[in-house]
Amino acid sequence: MELRRFQSDLNAIIERKIQGGLQQVDSILAHIVPGGGKSLLPPIISKYVHHLNGKLCWIVPRVKLMQQGAKDFQKPWARRLVGHSGEMREATNEPNPTRGKIGFITTYQALGRAPELHREEFDRHDYVLFCDEIHHVSKGSKWHRALAPLVQKAELKVFGTGSIERGDREPIAFLPYAKDAPRDGHPGNRRSESGQQKGGYVVDASGRRNWRSIRYRRSEAISDGAILPLNFRILDGTAEWIDEDGKQRQTGSLANLNQEDARAALDTFLRTQAAHEILDSAIADWEKTRKSYRPARLLVAAPDRQHARKYREYISGEHGHDVGLAIVDDRGQNQEALT
Repeated sequence: MELRRFQSDLNAIIERKIQGGLQQVDSILAHIVPGGGKSLLPPIISKYVHHLNGKLCWIVPRVKLMQQGAKDFQKPWARRLVGHSGEMREATNEPNPTRGKIGFITTYQALGRAPELHREEFDRHDYVLFCDEIHHVSKGSKWHRALAPLVQKAELKVFGTGSIERGDREPIAFLPYAKDAPRDGHPGNRRSESGQQKGGYVVDASGRRNWRSIRYRRSEAISDGAILPLNFRILDGTAEWIDEDGKQRQTGSLANLNQEDARAALDTFLRTQAAHEILDSAIADWEKTRKSYRPARLLVAAPDRQHARKYREYISGEHGHDVGLAIVDDRGQNQEALT
């Protein structure tokens, strides 16, 4: 096993900094396709933490990612591949969060609840900061304000993400944007570093002496066997619905609607017989895949619990497959376990 290209790129930056080079570089953007191996970046970064005789703070958007990150950090294969021996501690707003370990991993939610506690910790020690899935933090948000002092104090900041765009097209906190990018959040006509058209703000670290960027594209990940290829099927259709004002609406194509109307139309679409046609098509593809890869599984996302149960009855009755349910309540607690 060897490092993937983007992991080697980060390792090279870290090694140069340890050797006294790239002293002007204090920020790194890691734009890594989901599933590409971004979780190996903190162990690589930890080598610079040892050099500083400092500590590592790793922030993630969810508790499950915090738990998984702490486990992955000390896996034997990761230790051998990177050459580190440290451990991370899960911590949610506790004094002395590292407790003798090289660093701690926490969530943006925890940081938002106790920003002063984290600022004091960063005052006591030299920290390297890894902000995982930074696209969850929009510019000007509560999390942005809580994170800003840590970013300012950290000796090195690494911002990891699988997406350099937010669904609401708001700018992502701390990322470097092109100076002439639109400031109002409306779609622009510039292209990103990858050459793809981007709506709204354009991330661009080129020409900034204190920034470095590493990239791992989907095509590279597929070629390396890191992820499986995804095949998308575009479906369209007509829809009629009644909006919140009680007015009847209709469209001959979902593709011609704005985002708000498209959601309402799609919600209507998925509550009709059309949903069965989509299920039939998906099940046919899944059954074909199972002929060459028996463990293949099918996941169906329903608009609500009622339709999840209807879809289960349809798949069981029409296609003869046993179907489990995974339903949560409004608080995110498991109500029916997947079986």
